[in-house]
Amino acid sequence: EAPCRPANRARRGRRVAVPMVALTADSLCSTSACLSSASGSVTIGDARGWNDAFGVGLTAAYGINKLLHVPLNTSIIFKYGGTHTVFVADNEDAFGDCTLSGTRVASFDHGGGSTGGDFPNQYSAVVTAPGVLHFLCEPHCLSGQRMRVAVGMEVAPEAPPPPPPPFPPPSPPSLPPSLPAP
Repeated sequence: EAPCRPANRARRGRRVAVPMVALTADSLCSTSACLSSASGSVTIGDARGWNDAFGVGLTAAYGINKLLHVPLNTSIIFKYGGTHTVFVADNEDAFGDCTLSGTRVASFDHGGGSTGGDFPNQYSAVVTAPGVLHFLCEPHCLSGQRMRVAVGMEVAPEAPPPPPPPFPPPSPPSLPPSLPAP
């Protein structure tokens, strides 16, 4: 297994623009070498995992556009039950129309089976290229189970605000006006 290497890295402390190019399943690496070298991980979904057939929890967790930003070399984890799949749509149009032009990266029984607890299945992969991944569940996409993952935007922590300006030196005491000489 070859080590997983991100296609592009942001320099620390700088915001890098994400090319909004649609990524395909080729930008995902699920080998053990990739997974062990990931810089972090994120689990897609809410407390129900990727079992949210109507997308209500996905909308609550990721906003109306169901968009999550992750840095390159992040492991994306889907945990789900037996009636769901993980599919990567080829482009925004296929994602919006729930057209199955793309790649099924995990089926109903990937990594576990169709029964046994809330999350008998799990699919994990590391994102290796900047752009946008369009994930959907084949049988539930039209009812709302889909989401976008924008990859490669690394944002540095906000810089602290500049210190306040030094207090102006105190004004000299005002002297009473001079009185005319007697």
